[in-house]
Amino acid sequence: MPAKPRKSQPDKPAVIVLRVPGHIKNQMIEHAQKQGIPYTNWAVHALINQMNQDTGTPPPPPATAPIPTQLEQLHAYLRGERLLLPCGREGLSCAGTERSERVGGFDFCPECHIRVL
Repeated sequence: MPAKPRKSQPDKPAVIVLRVPGHIKNQMIEHAQKQGIPYTNWAVHALINQMNQDTGTPPPPPATAPIPTQLEQLHAYLRGERLLLPCGREGLSCAGTERSERVGGFDFCPECHIRVL
């Protein structure tokens, strides 16, 4: 009996088991500790970076400003102000940009790589 095809679950966290020699795992843990991040976060970041390299995805440019928090967005909205987004554009979001990139069914700002809602 053939195996059932697996359903795609892009937003559901998945558990991946990797078998590596102990000395390599120890090196990975030490490297993550030197960077001050949890080992699992470092491993996910390393996998994503490698996938981006393999597919030729360019790294995002340096941010002009931090991503505004919801509180900052609310304050700006109530005062009638516009915030500076990471891509350098003024506004509350990158929504309405004519050049948004579509990836996996979602639109992203081409400059700051923030999901457009």
